[in-house]
Amino acid sequence: MAIAADVRGKGLGSRLLAHSEEWLRERGVEFLQVKTVAATGQSAEYEQTRKYYETHGFTPLEIFPDLWDPRNPALQCIKRLHAV
Repeated sequence: MAIAADVRGKGLGSRLLAHSEEWLRERGVEFLQVKTVAATGQSAEYEQTRKYYETHGFTPLEIFPDLWDPRNPALQCIKRLHAV
């Protein structure tokens, strides 16, 4: 999921994420995970992405240094959608 840079900050991503989470909850999904570039990748753009996910309740879980490429270490974040 991504929102084009020229339309960020208008709530589109938040609405898309909320709709996705509701759809998943209705189907009994307990966790939602996302992957983005870890902070060790030193990218300003991905710093914004990590902050977005943190603001929306995701918890950083694990870094996979070679999943994509050593220059782009993957950060897995997870969010509980509902209690069991």
